[in-house]
Amino acid sequence: MTRAIQLNVVGDKVQVTKNQHGHCIVRIPDPSSQPFRAGSKRDMAWQVIKTMDGKTVLEVAARLEEFERQIKEKGRPLGWLADTLAKKAAELFPPSDLR
Repeated sequence: MTRAIQLNVVGDKVQVTKNQHGHCIVRIPDPSSQPFRAGSKRDMAWQVIKTMDGKTVLEVAARLEEFERQIKEKGRPLGWLADTLAKKAAELFPPSDLR
């Protein structure tokens, strides 16, 4: 099995872009984990992300754009995923490995 992709970290932030990571596969090692404070916006995003195991970054970003409209938040679809990756609650794998 292939190892997870090593992501660029700036400070405590993980950098994820559609151009560089769009076709990578998102894996959720433990969907029952609680990486964020219950009820927070990050926790609400986590509730969406944890159901996206096996999807591409582009697919997750599209779903999170819908999520943002529901909570009236703007401009963070990949930020929600990056937060989850920084907490190690999700991992990215090369596109050809896990479909």
